Amino acid sequence: MKRANDNKSLMSGLWECNYALGNMPHSREGGSGCLIGDDLYIFGGFSRDLFGDLRVLNTDINKWKLLNLHEKSMEAASAR
Repeated sequence: MKRANDNKSLMSGLWECNYALGNMPHSREGGSGCLIGDDLYIFGGFSRDLFGDLRVLNTDINKWKLLNLHEKSMEAASAR
């Protein structure tokens, strides 16, 4: 994925559309997000339903993944 400062897109106001593969999240609002390294994590949110899922976008390869919160003794938070 091309970084914003790679081509001064923030300065020029130019944006490009990048398409992602994988298990993309449904549209939502009110979720939480966090960027750690090249991974963008999205948790929860709502639309018609409450979401309690955790998804990660690997920005190097532009691919979404649904993380299983029950793996590795991780305790799932409630939907919010």
